[in-house]
Amino acid sequence: MTPQPPFLLLKAVDAFQELAADDLRALYAAAHVMSLATGEKLAAAGAPVEALNIVMSGRLIATADEAWQPEEQAAKAVFGPGAAVDASDFFGFGKHAWQVTAARPSTVLRLSREDFREVMAGMPHLWETLLSGLVKGGGRVSATVPKPAARTIAICPGASGEVPKDFLRALAEALEELGACQILSAAGLGQNQPGGIALDDPEVAQELEESERRNDVVLYVADGTLSPWTRRCIDRADEVLIVGVDDGDPAGPRIPSTDVERCGLGMAGGRTSRLAIVTGRLSGRLQGGAERWLAARPVQAHHFVALGDKASFARLARFLMGRANAVTLSGSGLCGAAHLGVITALEASGVPIDAIGGTGAGAAVGALLACGLGPEDINGLAKTIFTQRGVLTSARRQAAFFGGRLGLYGHARYDRLIDRHIPHGTAADLRLPFHGFAANISRARLWTHERDSLQAIVRTNWTPPGVLAPFISVDGDMLVDASGAAPPPVDDLRALGVGRCFAVQPLAGPLGRAPAAYRDLRRLTMRGGRRKGLAQDAALPTIPDIALRAQTPRWFTGEDLPDDLVVFQPPMPRGISLLDFARHARIMALARDWALREIEHLREEGDPVFAAVAASVEQILEENR
Repeated sequence: MTPQPPFLLLKAVDAFQELAADDLRALYAAAHVMSLATGEKLAAAGAPVEALNIVMSGRLIATADEAWQPEEQAAKAVFGPGAAVDASDFFGFGKHAWQVTAARPSTVLRLSREDFREVMAGMPHLWETLLSGLVKGGGRVSATVPKPAARTIAICPGASGEVPKDFLRALAEALEELGACQILSAAGLGQNQPGGIALDDPEVAQELEESERRNDVVLYVADGTLSPWTRRCIDRADEVLIVGVDDGDPAGPRIPSTDVERCGLGMAGGRTSRLAIVTGRLSGRLQGGAERWLAARPVQAHHFVALGDKASFARLARFLMGRANAVTLSGSGLCGAAHLGVITALEASGVPIDAIGGTGAGAAVGALLACGLGPEDINGLAKTIFTQRGVLTSARRQAAFFGGRLGLYGHARYDRLIDRHIPHGTAADLRLPFHGFAANISRARLWTHERDSLQAIVRTNWTPPGVLAPFISVDGDMLVDASGAAPPPVDDLRALGVGRCFAVQPLAGPLGRAPAAYRDLRRLTMRGGRRKGLAQDAALPTIPDIALRAQTPRWFTGEDLPDDLVVFQPPMPRGISLLDFARHARIMALARDWALREIEHLREEGDPVFAAVAASVEQILEENR
């Protein structure tokens, strides 16, 4: 029997099943062999899984506690040669469920997380194969695993058959602000000359390798046809970017994909593909027409860019380089004002927002931000819509719904104001990538606002559940604010390729222990009632106090947050109501001032995102007064 090469031991890990031999050799070279004596512990129960461990010889057993027993019958699991120990928890950033100990002298191939990251940083093309192996093997995938930025990008022309030269020039300039960039095309390599250049020529292959080593990112510009060069571009790419030139007709027919696009999507997969829609200009409203492109192109994300608009190309470049910034906003009703205050502070500190996600009021104001409206614009909308006389009117005369009312207040006037003041269009037409959740109470599951209208997103989420009637989708599903039931979509935004996520979660302070026993509540809540001996400053919480805390759960706790996540938790004043929109501007200003001081603290600690903030908090506060 011919012994197998040692690097094939890595095939014990589901995620590595589909890796090529050269890739396995690179991982094996980064690992080291560990020898364990009988009874020696490899991992403690509850300890973070910080390495991939594959048994080369001997036997390891997993036990429930420190009282190690050599009898394998007492073990929770037994690992023989070729077995991987807790591999799925390595990729899921989990912990060892059991203590793992050597039952007899054993050797283990160990690949630490640091060494794994170093290998993957130099070979980002492995990620899609690795993720495919995880899914097929049933391993748990955690979005907290940082996916390296693409080093090679295939630029494929859309339906027009040609990538505008001005687009390539603007994108290259934006990328060069972040790192070294080179554009390679068939013409540049002489492929357009009679006879061309053989792409399998060793000198050509070496030149391409050298270009990738010298630069942070290389743009391979594909031809308009499925030429050998086009196939080579797609084959070498970590990511595929399809470039479509919009014709300015949002109501036009679906735009069919080309052979080049289908090849790019088929070889790279939708998770590593993007669509750049080149428009004449970017307005402050919804762009329109995105559905015409997306119907035939299952891409990871789509982006609007306009020739001459440097900001739109800078945003696309940040996504391609893995440096985009995203915000997630969670909380009901008036919490949206606090979201806007933190956004104002981030913008004043020079932090560009590239993608937005949210639940509850966070989904409503997030969608409005994504369509190009500013925080002050949305503050004005809140005043216009919610402080109108008669907006939140009694619902006593509404039709019965299973013996009750649809909501505490009627929604007819509110709906008319939404229709009048909120832009018309779908989530796909938003200027920024957006991911919002609602609660589908018809099916007891989450609802993703992928293709919903902006008006439907706002109508569903800006008020807490039960205040107004649920919004009803075209399929008859009843939708309400999900901020109290689902965490903000941090992982969904990471999947878009963002490098840093800012989670905004307004919080109300703890109420403390009850000032009276339960049996005394009735007497205390009666008008003028007060328990003898009760301190004068000890007050029971009001209904707004209770509602605010019920709708603002603490989703982020502890100090072990991933490096790519920054959490802002602006305090909400006690006694505030989630429906007190007359105080919207005040809450927004309080959250802005609080967030600016938090940013100053992060800057002093050396946070790389805020290190470049030049102005002091006092200067920014003065400018925003």
